[in-house]
Amino acid sequence: MFDTKNSVGDLDAAAGRRVALAVLLVPVFLLLLWHLCNHGLPNDDAANYAQVAVSITGQFHRGIVPGTTSLFSLRGWRPTAFPPMAVPFLLLTADDVVTACAAMQLCLYAGFVFYLYRLARQCAATPLVAAAAATSVVSNPGIATYFLVFFSESAWLLFSIACVYHLLRSGIFRSISHALAAGLFAGLAVTIRPAESFVILLALVSFFIAEAVRSKAVSVTSVLISLGMFGVPTSLLVLSTWVKGIGRLEIWGMCAVATVFALLIARHHNRALLAFLGGLVAITCIWWAAYMPALFSWVNTSWVYTTSFAPRPADPLIDVASFYGWFQMALLAGGLIVLVFLMLRRAIRRRREGDLAPLFSAPVRLLLCASFTLLALFGGLYVSSKTGDPRRILVAVTLLIVVMIVIAGGRNRLTLALIYCVPVMQCAFLITLIAGSPLRANFGWIGGPRGPLRRTSGFVELLRTPLRGTDGNVDRKSTR
Repeated sequence: MFDTKNSVGDLDAAAGRRVALAVLLVPVFLLLLWHLCNHGLPNDDAANYAQVAVSITGQFHRGIVPGTTSLFSLRGWRPTAFPPMAVPFLLLTADDVVTACAAMQLCLYAGFVFYLYRLARQCAATPLVAAAAATSVVSNPGIATYFLVFFSESAWLLFSIACVYHLLRSGIFRSISHALAAGLFAGLAVTIRPAESFVILLALVSFFIAEAVRSKAVSVTSVLISLGMFGVPTSLLVLSTWVKGIGRLEIWGMCAVATVFALLIARHHNRALLAFLGGLVAITCIWWAAYMPALFSWVNTSWVYTTSFAPRPADPLIDVASFYGWFQMALLAGGLIVLVFLMLRRAIRRRREGDLAPLFSAPVRLLLCASFTLLALFGGLYVSSKTGDPRRILVAVTLLIVVMIVIAGGRNRLTLALIYCVPVMQCAFLITLIAGSPLRANFGWIGGPRGPLRRTSGFVELLRTPLRGTDGNVDRKSTR
């Protein structure tokens, strides 16, 4: 009943892959059309990111050395790694902010679609089921919003999903190359949204390590030694938030020492786990060393503003659910109820038969546990703080949608056909946005972003004036 590897449909593998590719290209094409129609400059938070990116680009016009130095030294109010990612696109487009931001978001979206499909493919045998899962997520208007405007959540989603995919591909810490890739992507996610990434990685890595220990892929001793070894530079990084004597060289030096020790003991311990932790800690230390006070100031100011001054929704959970679409969240909740009922019935029947095998494959089981845990943690935060920022659960919602569609879509062709109705409706809504059709008002029940701005507006002078300047900091209030 719960075998997600059952064949669906009578298409052969090659034809199934071609159809899946065509399905996946539809939302990418729609996103391209949206950006072609959009002429509006980044606004508010997005303008802050663009301002920093333009300032860094101005340093590259002066030379490679000042440009490379500015990648680390020029940071805005949010000292994340998102603005430097736009620099190559600004250089390629001759400092055209609108085109550069659109090109970067398109590349991130294409990468997100690719990795999400590959992640779903790890759980489902057929390409059509995996394509249904990926398309349902990437065409969700709420999720697509972050790829339409210049928000850092686009890169954060890509890096987070890529991390999960490579963790699964590592065979639960058996493949060194995939474990290292997972660690690098995890580190990149930490450079974008460090607070949420810490919670997500804590949940994910805990479940993956538990599964690795259970399957005897790694010993408890190796886990403790690996965590202790890379915990030293991480602790030093955290202490640098308050201790002024801990600088960049001390943190980088300790990270290098931990890496050397990891290479020396790799023969006697799990190399994949060491590679994962090494990649994660290296990227995190390289970016955040000497900037932890700025990170703390940003997080603290954001939290104070959100909990004290920002408008609070009457019901945070309902407010967050509406962002992703009432219809989609209702389907997800209904699917969860049915899944729990079927799981209990199946578990009781198998227990009577003496069958103790797991109900799901390891990838499905891990994604279910991780997504439920993250939703519970962030849901508790929403309720306790009475805030409703939907960005915190982007990764959790994405993983849950994927795993639920993989489970349901693997049952029969009728179920899969019904599932495909969801991305069709979502894509239809995106088409109404692009066309500027008044019909988009009828799609409020599935969530949705704004349409493209068809004329230049707002911040032309703000973004172009400091192009060859040296100050990458932007007053947050000036971009509102």
